[in-house]
Amino acid sequence: MTGRIPAPRKLLGLLAAALLAWTAVVAATFGMALLEEVLFATTRGEAPAPRAMLNLSLLRAYALVGLPVAVVVTFAVGLPLWYLAEALGWRSRGAAIRLGAAAGLLIAGVPFILNVIQGWRISEDENFSFNTYRWGFATTLDGWPTTLGWVLGLGDLVQMAALGAAAGFAARWVAMRPATSPSPP
Repeated sequence: MTGRIPAPRKLLGLLAAALLAWTAVVAATFGMALLEEVLFATTRGEAPAPRAMLNLSLLRAYALVGLPVAVVVTFAVGLPLWYLAEALGWRSRGAAIRLGAAAGLLIAGVPFILNVIQGWRISEDENFSFNTYRWGFATTLDGWPTTLGWVLGLGDLVQMAALGAAAGFAARWVAMRPATSPSPP
Protein backbone atom coordinates (compact mmCIF):
# COMPACT_ATOMS: atom_id res chain seq x y z
CA MET A 1 0.00 0.00 0.00
CA THR A 2 1.11 3.52 -0.68
CA GLY A 3 0.09 6.87 0.77
CA ARG A 4 -1.98 9.48 -0.96
CA ILE A 5 -0.61 10.76 -4.23
CA PRO A 6 -0.44 14.57 -4.63
CA ALA A 7 -2.97 16.05 -7.07
CA PRO A 8 -0.36 17.25 -9.62
CA ARG A 9 1.03 13.70 -9.84
CA LYS A 10 -2.49 12.33 -10.35
CA LEU A 11 -3.09 14.80 -13.17
CA LEU A 12 0.21 13.85 -14.77
CA GLY A 13 -0.70 10.17 -14.49
CA LEU A 14 -4.13 10.75 -16.03
CA LEU A 15 -2.54 12.75 -18.86
CA ALA A 16 -0.27 9.78 -19.56
CA ALA A 17 -3.31 7.49 -19.50
CA ALA A 18 -5.14 9.74 -21.99
CA LEU A 19 -2.13 9.80 -24.32
CA LEU A 20 -1.81 6.02 -24.11
CA ALA A 21 -5.52 5.53 -24.87
CA TRP A 22 -5.47 8.03 -27.76
CA THR A 23 -2.34 6.46 -29.26
CA ALA A 24 -3.83 2.97 -29.01
CA VAL A 25 -7.06 4.08 -30.73
CA VAL A 26 -5.15 5.82 -33.53
CA ALA A 27 -2.85 2.81 -33.99
CA ALA A 28 -5.85 0.45 -34.05
CA THR A 29 -7.72 2.62 -36.54
CA PHE A 30 -4.82 2.90 -38.97
CA GLY A 31 -3.72 -0.68 -38.34
CA MET A 32 -7.20 -1.93 -39.19
CA ALA A 33 -7.26 0.23 -42.34
CA LEU A 34 -3.91 -1.27 -43.34
CA LEU A 35 -5.14 -4.81 -42.69
CA GLU A 36 -8.37 -4.24 -44.61
CA GLU A 37 -6.54 -2.71 -47.57
CA VAL A 38 -4.03 -5.57 -47.73
CA LEU A 39 -6.73 -8.24 -47.40
CA PHE A 40 -9.13 -6.70 -49.90
CA ALA A 41 -6.40 -5.85 -52.42
CA THR A 42 -5.07 -9.40 -52.17
CA THR A 43 -8.51 -10.89 -52.80
CA ARG A 44 -8.87 -8.66 -55.88
CA GLY A 45 -5.42 -9.66 -57.11
CA GLU A 46 -4.10 -6.10 -56.81
CA ALA A 47 -1.24 -4.51 -54.94
CA PRO A 48 -2.24 -2.62 -51.78
CA ALA A 49 -2.45 1.14 -52.27
CA PRO A 50 -0.34 2.76 -49.52
CA ARG A 51 -2.01 6.14 -50.07
CA ALA A 52 -5.40 4.67 -49.22
CA MET A 53 -4.03 3.38 -45.92
CA LEU A 54 -2.69 6.70 -44.67
CA ASN A 55 -5.52 9.18 -44.44
CA LEU A 56 -3.87 12.39 -43.22
CA SER A 57 -7.21 14.17 -42.86
CA LEU A 58 -8.38 11.49 -40.46
CA LEU A 59 -5.11 11.68 -38.56
CA ARG A 60 -5.52 15.47 -38.25
CA ALA A 61 -9.08 15.02 -36.99
CA TYR A 62 -7.87 12.48 -34.43
CA ALA A 63 -5.21 14.95 -33.28
CA LEU A 64 -7.37 18.09 -33.22
CA VAL A 65 -10.58 16.54 -31.89
CA GLY A 66 -9.80 13.09 -30.56
CA LEU A 67 -6.85 14.02 -28.37
CA PRO A 68 -8.65 16.80 -26.45
CA VAL A 69 -11.70 14.56 -26.06
CA ALA A 70 -9.50 11.75 -24.75
CA VAL A 71 -7.91 14.10 -22.19
CA VAL A 72 -11.25 15.53 -21.04
CA VAL A 73 -12.96 12.13 -20.76
CA THR A 74 -9.95 10.62 -18.97
CA PHE A 75 -9.93 13.43 -16.41
CA ALA A 76 -13.73 13.46 -16.04
CA VAL A 77 -13.92 9.71 -15.39
CA GLY A 78 -10.47 8.97 -13.98
CA LEU A 79 -10.06 11.69 -11.37
CA PRO A 80 -13.29 10.96 -9.44
CA LEU A 81 -12.50 7.23 -9.59
CA TRP A 82 -8.99 7.91 -8.28
CA TYR A 83 -10.30 9.92 -5.32
CA LEU A 84 -12.92 7.24 -4.63
CA ALA A 85 -10.24 4.53 -4.70
CA GLU A 86 -8.05 6.49 -2.29
CA ALA A 87 -10.99 7.06 0.05
CA LEU A 88 -11.70 3.31 0.05
CA GLY A 89 -8.02 2.48 0.60
CA TRP A 90 -7.56 0.94 -2.85
CA ARG A 91 -4.01 2.02 -3.66
CA SER A 92 -2.44 -1.09 -5.19
CA ARG A 93 -1.39 -1.67 -8.78
CA GLY A 94 -4.15 -4.28 -9.12
CA ALA A 95 -6.75 -1.78 -7.93
CA ALA A 96 -5.54 0.73 -10.54
CA ILE A 97 -5.85 -1.90 -13.26
CA ARG A 98 -9.34 -2.97 -12.12
CA LEU A 99 -10.56 0.63 -11.85
CA GLY A 100 -9.09 1.41 -15.25
CA ALA A 101 -10.95 -1.55 -16.73
CA ALA A 102 -14.15 -0.36 -15.04
CA ALA A 103 -13.59 3.14 -16.46
CA GLY A 104 -13.08 1.68 -19.95
CA LEU A 105 -16.31 -0.29 -19.62
CA LEU A 106 -18.12 2.83 -18.43
CA ILE A 107 -16.78 4.95 -21.31
CA ALA A 108 -17.72 2.33 -23.92
CA GLY A 109 -20.78 0.96 -22.16
CA VAL A 110 -22.85 4.12 -22.02
CA PRO A 111 -22.91 4.66 -25.83
CA PHE A 112 -23.41 0.91 -26.37
CA ILE A 113 -26.47 0.85 -24.11
CA LEU A 114 -27.85 4.07 -25.62
CA ASN A 115 -27.46 2.60 -29.12
CA VAL A 116 -29.32 -0.54 -28.09
CA ILE A 117 -32.14 1.55 -26.58
CA GLN A 118 -32.30 3.72 -29.70
CA GLY A 119 -32.31 0.59 -31.89
CA TRP A 120 -35.17 -0.85 -29.88
CA ARG A 121 -37.17 2.34 -30.42
CA ILE A 122 -36.41 2.27 -34.16
CA SER A 123 -37.41 -1.39 -34.47
CA GLU A 124 -40.80 -0.60 -32.89
CA ASP A 125 -41.54 2.21 -35.38
CA GLU A 126 -43.05 0.91 -38.62
CA ASN A 127 -42.29 4.19 -40.40
CA PHE A 128 -38.56 4.12 -39.78
CA SER A 129 -35.75 1.75 -40.62
CA PHE A 130 -32.03 1.84 -39.93
CA ASN A 131 -29.48 -0.65 -41.24
CA THR A 132 -25.68 -0.70 -40.96
CA TYR A 133 -23.11 -2.92 -42.62
CA ARG A 134 -19.48 -3.71 -41.95
CA TRP A 135 -17.30 -5.52 -44.47
CA GLY A 136 -20.44 -6.23 -46.48
CA PHE A 137 -22.25 -7.94 -43.60
CA ALA A 138 -25.25 -6.51 -41.77
CA THR A 139 -24.54 -5.39 -38.22
CA THR A 140 -27.88 -3.63 -37.68
CA LEU A 141 -31.20 -4.47 -39.34
CA ASP A 142 -34.24 -2.31 -38.70
CA GLY A 143 -32.46 -0.67 -35.76
CA TRP A 144 -31.68 -3.89 -33.92
CA PRO A 145 -28.14 -5.40 -33.85
CA THR A 146 -27.64 -8.65 -35.72
CA THR A 147 -25.57 -11.45 -34.21
CA LEU A 148 -22.49 -9.94 -35.84
CA GLY A 149 -23.49 -6.53 -34.47
CA TRP A 150 -23.72 -7.93 -30.93
CA VAL A 151 -20.38 -9.72 -31.28
CA LEU A 152 -18.65 -6.58 -32.58
CA GLY A 153 -20.29 -4.40 -29.91
CA LEU A 154 -19.30 -6.75 -27.10
CA GLY A 155 -15.82 -7.01 -28.63
CA ASP A 156 -15.56 -3.22 -28.45
CA LEU A 157 -16.52 -3.36 -24.77
CA VAL A 158 -13.81 -5.94 -24.08
CA GLN A 159 -11.24 -3.88 -25.99
CA MET A 160 -12.15 -0.72 -24.07
CA ALA A 161 -11.92 -2.60 -20.76
CA ALA A 162 -8.45 -3.83 -21.72
CA LEU A 163 -7.44 -0.35 -22.85
CA GLY A 164 -8.81 1.09 -19.62
CA ALA A 165 -6.82 -1.45 -17.60
CA ALA A 166 -3.65 -0.45 -19.45
CA ALA A 167 -4.46 3.23 -18.93
CA GLY A 168 -5.10 2.64 -15.20
CA PHE A 169 -1.75 0.91 -14.90
CA ALA A 170 -0.01 3.72 -16.82
CA ALA A 171 -1.68 6.45 -14.74
CA ARG A 172 -0.58 4.87 -11.48
CA TRP A 173 2.91 4.10 -12.77
CA VAL A 174 3.50 7.68 -13.92
CA ALA A 175 1.99 9.16 -10.75
CA MET A 176 4.09 6.91 -8.50
CA ARG A 177 7.39 7.62 -10.23
CA PRO A 178 9.64 9.75 -8.08
CA ALA A 179 9.65 13.40 -9.12
CA THR A 180 13.01 14.42 -10.49
CA SER A 181 14.31 17.82 -9.65
CA PRO A 182 16.41 19.73 -12.11
CA SER A 183 20.15 19.61 -11.50
CA PRO A 184 21.79 22.84 -10.47
CA PRO A 185 23.83 24.46 -13.26
